[in-house]
Amino acid sequence: MSKKKWYKRTHQFTPYTKADGQAVSDEFDAIQASFERIPEMRDDGKGFAVSPIIPEPTDQNHPVTLKMLTETEASVNNARDDVIAKAQQVAQNTQTVETNTQTAINQANSATQSATSAAASSRSADESEDLARKWASNPIDEPVSGDKYSAYHYASKAAISAQNLSTAEQSAKTNANIAVQKAEEAKISASKAKSIADGEVEYEKVLNVPRASSTQAGIVQLTSDTGLDSENLGLTAKAGKVLAQGIAALRLALNNYIPNSKKSNAVNSNNNDTVATSAAVKSANDNANTRVAKSGDTMDGNLVINSKTNAWSGIALKNKQNKYLVYEVTPDSESYFGSMIYRDGAGHNINHLRLPKRNGEIALKEDIDGKVSKSGDTMTGTLNIRYGDYSLINQFNLSGKFARIEVTPDDQSNFYKLSYWSNDTELHSALLPKRGPWKVVAYEDWVNNGYVPRTGDTLINGRPTFENNGGFITIKSTGVNWSAIDYKMWNSPVPLVTTQAEDLGNFSGAFNVYTTPEGVDYNTDRRQKTAQIHHNGRIWSKRYGWLDEQFAPANDTHKKSRSHNYWFPSHYAGAEVVDLPVNDDGGIRITWMGVRLTNYRPTFVDIHLPMSYSGFAKAVVSGDSDATFGCSAQMPLGNVVRVYCRQSGTIGFTLQVIGWANF
Repeated sequence: MSKKKWYKRTHQFTPYTKADGQAVSDEFDAIQASFERIPEMRDDGKGFAVSPIIPEPTDQNHPVTLKMLTETEASVNNARDDVIAKAQQVAQNTQTVETNTQTAINQANSATQSATSAAASSRSADESEDLARKWASNPIDEPVSGDKYSAYHYASKAAISAQNLSTAEQSAKTNANIAVQKAEEAKISASKAKSIADGEVEYEKVLNVPRASSTQAGIVQLTSDTGLDSENLGLTAKAGKVLAQGIAALRLALNNYIPNSKKSNAVNSNNNDTVATSAAVKSANDNANTRVAKSGDTMDGNLVINSKTNAWSGIALKNKQNKYLVYEVTPDSESYFGSMIYRDGAGHNINHLRLPKRNGEIALKEDIDGKVSKSGDTMTGTLNIRYGDYSLINQFNLSGKFARIEVTPDDQSNFYKLSYWSNDTELHSALLPKRGPWKVVAYEDWVNNGYVPRTGDTLINGRPTFENNGGFITIKSTGVNWSAIDYKMWNSPVPLVTTQAEDLGNFSGAFNVYTTPEGVDYNTDRRQKTAQIHHNGRIWSKRYGWLDEQFAPANDTHKKSRSHNYWFPSHYAGAEVVDLPVNDDGGIRITWMGVRLTNYRPTFVDIHLPMSYSGFAKAVVSGDSDATFGCSAQMPLGNVVRVYCRQSGTIGFTLQVIGWANF
C-alpha cells in the first residue's frame, strides 16, 4: 500500500479556464494515492477483501481485529464455562434448598405439638422461606435486600455481560461469583427456614409454593428455548450455550462491519481512521470523470500546456522501444515556431523536423510527388502553360543568358519561336512557319552538308548518333518480307555479316544471322544463313539444324523444363538470355542485349553480362541506337565482354553472345 498521505487538494482550478497539465497530474496522483490506501473490495461485492481496522477501538461501532475478537471469544467462552459451572452450582444449591425444605416439611410434621408457639415461629419461617426464594430466583433488577439481588439476577447479568465484547470476561466472572455467593446466601436462608421450621410451621404454605411470575416469586421451570417471550420460564445451560454460539457468530459478522462513526463522505480528508463511503467514492469518481485519465481518455475542451519556467514546452509520446516523439513549441527568438523530434531513451535526438515561421499549408509526400521539382524532374503528363498569346519558357545558362521558346498569336504566319537572349536583348531567333501538319524542320547547313538522301549513299563520314526514348532504331521494309542490317569491314565493298528480321507468315517473325565463310578476299558477297531464332523459341544453325532435335538424347536432356529464357529489362538497355540444353551438364547459352553509354573514352569498355558462360563463347557487337561503327569485342572472362570503340562520348550498340554454359 502506498505510504503517501490521504488526498488533500493542493491546486485550485477555475471553471472554463485552461488547467496546468502538471497541476492536473499532481491532483490525479494524490487521488490515486488515497485510493491505494483503501482496501480492495471483494469480487462478490460483499465488503472488503481485507477488512479495515481501528488500531485502538474506542467506540461501540468500531471494527476490531480478528486477534481481539479471538481473545475476547476465548474470554467469553471461559466466562461462559464459569457461568455454566456456577449455574450448575446454583442448581445444586437450589436442590439443596429443596432438600432442606423437604426436610423442614418432614420435621414440621413432627412439630404439631408446638402449635401455640409455632404461630410466631411460622411467621419467621414464612419470612425465611420467602427470603430464600427471593435470593434464589428474584427477577432481574429487582433487589432482595438493599442493593443486593438474586442469584438469577446475577446469572442473567452474566449472560448479558458476555455479549459485551469489551468487558465480557470480567463482568461474567464477577456476576458468576456473585451468583455463587447469593446461592450460598439462599442455602443459608433455607437452613434458617429449616431451623425455624423445627418450631411451628404452617404446612399448607410449605406444600403450596406458588409458581413464579414477573410479579410473584415462586417455583421457576427451566427451558432451553431462547426464542420464547415467556416471563415465567428460566434459561438452562444449554440455552446459555446457544447464546455463546450467537456471540461467536456476531464476532464473524463484525469482520465486515464498519461503524457509522468511521464512515466519511469527505473527499479531501486526511484522517486515517475513517473509511470513504459510496458517496465519497462517487464524489471522487465524479471529480475524476471530469479529468483526463492517465490510461487514455477524450477531452471535450482544449488542453493547454504552459511551461512557465521554460521557454520550450512540448508533449512527449513514448513507444515500447523507450523512444519518444516530441511535439515542441520553441522560444519566440527562434526562426521556427515549433518542431517534431524523435528521441531515444537517453534524450538524444534521432530525427528533427522544424516548422518555419511562414504562412501556408504543409504538403504531404504524395502531394510533392505529384509536383515537378525546381531542381529538375521528369513529368509523365502534359505541362500546360497559359500566359496569353506569348506563353513562354526561359532556360538559363551559367552566364545568365537564356533560350526562350514561345507560342505566337494565332494571326501570325509563324506558330512558334525559338530565341536566345541576354537580359532584354534578343541575340538569335528562329521561327517555325505554318506549313501544315507533320512537317520536318532542318537547319540549312544540315540539309546541304549532312543530309543523306533516302535513296541511299555510298559513305557517311563520321559516326551519326540516333536517339530515341526507347533507345531503338526502327528499320522498315516496304517491298519485301524482311528487313536487315548489313555489316561491312576492312573497306569491303560487300557486307560480311547480316542480321535479318523475316516474316514467317501468320503475323509471325524470326531472327536470322548471315555470315561469310572463309575465302581469298572480302570483295565477293559470300554470305550464308548460319542461324535462326524461330518465333516459337526454337534455334536453327547451319551446322546442327534445329538444336532441340539435334541434341535430344533419350534421357530427356532437351525437355522443355530444362530450356529457359530470362529477361533483364534493367540490365543496361535490356537483355535476353536463352538456355538450350545439350547434355546433363549444360548446353548453349545465347545472349543479346542493348547497351548505351555516355562519356565513353577509348580504347575499350567492359560490359558485364547478366548471366555467365562457363565454356567457349563468342561475342559480336553491332551498331544500335547511336549507330556506333568500328567496334569489336572479345571475352576476357565468362561474364565480361570487352568492347573496343574508336568514338568518344555517347555510344550505343547491340551485343550478341553465344557459347557454352553449365546449368
